[in-house]
Amino acid sequence: MPSCIFIASQYHMTTERMNLFLKQMARTYRNEQVLMFWDQASSHRAQTLNIPKSMEIHSLPPYSPQLNPVEHLWDDLREKYFPNLLFDSIDRLVGHLCNGLKAIQARKAYIKSFCGFSWLVNCILNTKLV
Repeated sequence: MPSCIFIASQYHMTTERMNLFLKQMARTYRNEQVLMFWDQASSHRAQTLNIPKSMEIHSLPPYSPQLNPVEHLWDDLREKYFPNLLFDSIDRLVGHLCNGLKAIQARKAYIKSFCGFSWLVNCILNTKLV
């Protein structure tokens, strides 16, 4: 059954980090075919990306946050977990963010509601991964 995975990092994404991420995804899902969608970030467009054979990558059109499920997640996270909050340190902010993400991650049907775009479901169902 398809799943939707969101990953947050405190580091600026570089091509080197993106390659490490792809390698880890391939290792974690070594017995599965991975269909990945991402935006037009520079680390996603680098010519030196090492895309594993078990992955098929699709780029979303530029300037289309409405098509990116993670944008909806961030909006919801801001509204429900960060309403008018002020933190006295970055560590407390990151801790609160992690708690919010863990709470959302535990609600599988809720996450699927962010990923259930008809274009995305059709792409998953019609992909030709080997």
